[in-house]
Amino acid sequence: MQMTLEQAVEKLDAGDYPYSQANAKKIRGSANKCRKLPGYNCPLAMIPIDVDAFVKRWSSHIANKDAPEGFNTFKQFETWHGNVKSLMAHASGLRAEEKRLRGQEDDWSQLQKAATALIQPRRKGNNIQTPELIALTVLTSLARSKGVQPAQLNVDMLHLWMKDCHDQGRKNAIRKAARLLDRLHEFPETIEPALLPATIGEIPKATRHRVTPALPTEITSAIREYQATMSLGRPYDGLLAGRRRTPLSPQTVKSAGDDLNWYFTCLSELGRLDLDGGQSIAELTTADILFAAFDAEVGGEYYWKPLSARTLKKNMGAAFRFAREFHPDLSKVQKEFFETEYFQNWDTMTEANQAFCRRLVTSPRRVEKFLSLAGEFHSQALPLIQNYNHISMGDQARAVRLSLAAAMASVLTFMPLRVDTLVNLSITGENANVSFPSGTRTINFAIPKEMMKNKKPLTASIKKRGKVDPRHILEWWLTEARPHFMKRLRNPNPQLLLGGARYSNAADAWRYATASVDLYMKLHQARHAIASILINQPGADLNVIAALLNNSPATVAKTYAFFDQTAAIERGQDGLDAVNNALAKGKNR
Repeated sequence: MQMTLEQAVEKLDAGDYPYSQANAKKIRGSANKCRKLPGYNCPLAMIPIDVDAFVKRWSSHIANKDAPEGFNTFKQFETWHGNVKSLMAHASGLRAEEKRLRGQEDDWSQLQKAATALIQPRRKGNNIQTPELIALTVLTSLARSKGVQPAQLNVDMLHLWMKDCHDQGRKNAIRKAARLLDRLHEFPETIEPALLPATIGEIPKATRHRVTPALPTEITSAIREYQATMSLGRPYDGLLAGRRRTPLSPQTVKSAGDDLNWYFTCLSELGRLDLDGGQSIAELTTADILFAAFDAEVGGEYYWKPLSARTLKKNMGAAFRFAREFHPDLSKVQKEFFETEYFQNWDTMTEANQAFCRRLVTSPRRVEKFLSLAGEFHSQALPLIQNYNHISMGDQARAVRLSLAAAMASVLTFMPLRVDTLVNLSITGENANVSFPSGTRTINFAIPKEMMKNKKPLTASIKKRGKVDPRHILEWWLTEARPHFMKRLRNPNPQLLLGGARYSNAADAWRYATASVDLYMKLHQARHAIASILINQPGADLNVIAALLNNSPATVAKTYAFFDQTAAIERGQDGLDAVNNALAKGKNR
């Protein structure tokens, strides 16, 4: 029977684990906190001792430096995480087993001793230093736990182990240790060749993100032709023959290509697609094959992280529309398919976004921090940009990330645009989307419908709010910070507000900057944050919120805004108390 956290705490209190009295008190406090955390919210007797499951459960928060619900800062969460993981490692016997394995004499211990002898601490010498030996120790521990000696290692084995790692630091250590093992072949007089594996070489990228293989030419050509039709506007049939529908935006066209790459990658993984070519597109787009790709995705049969229902519906929609180019009769099948139970309520707010917005709106401190993000990022970036040419490369990278985040926050926390619109805003030309009129401190936006996802044009102005002046920050960004950022881009564009930043640049800067202030969030969550903050204000008007997001009230209520029902009930009770007191006073007169 698996031990529970309650039993582990009892053993901790009995002194069964090698903690000092002070450390035991901290460990006990962290373990007891689990009962109150939304992530558990149950007695300790219901939490099993499983180190791997624990690490996996909280891995995204550790990687993102994000404080989950129940913690005010990432540092608090990190301390709690380390304490509970340590207790679970002792309670499961994992720590004792690691200690036993470290002390054994085997090929790994001989290899480590020989490699240590090659280090020359005070000079470069053999170009082998302590960090590489630490990486070798990590690999040694992992290999011993799997009963593998160094000579048995190969690239496929290491790649598989890296895929199973939830800790990026451990993945990096395995890769570094593999490079060290290859280098040790250069020292046969010091390292016994029989101890070493055959040359490992470069380990493929270990990721749970999908990587599209090189698809056959006939498929890539068909996708390009399909995208070209979307860009021009699909021709009408019948009475409107000769006319075309409204062309789709470049972002929508690109998204369709990405969705189709997903579909054909699925077929490759299922063995339905021969990457050498020779199959007709019609053969690969039948209803049966579409369903097979869908079923395997839902069943988690692919190496990548399973898609959410929302993303899967988008991808399957693109696959069906493409398939109808070759099988027009699929329209009815497509309609019936999307009415299945799996897609019911797919368009509601995701659990991750609900959790983020709940943490935000229930904490006035977090709301204030969110609304002041532009000023916070600017204050961090300002001294770094001023001394840009005299700071380290690492600090320069930090400077441009914070600067880009400050520029984005100057827009997103005032007017929550979608990111694909934000990165394409122009500041020059007759039809510039962003202008800085002289004689005022406002910023004007004029965005045509072609740049908006829902095809609604947007005209608006923003100005200083509280202590945050978006115009001051954006003018600083354009003159002082953006030139440094653009030098790092492959295709800089001085006509655009963000200088040609791609979505990946923007997302990376935003994650980094928000994590640095203990308010980790994804870029799109800025829209959720604005909607949720406003809808929880007394007297909130859903139509006003929808106008700000340039969306329909129904979509905002269902998808974007988290409503704090508990707080609303309390306000309702307070209102009833006030009414009751007023009536009582009137009765007594």
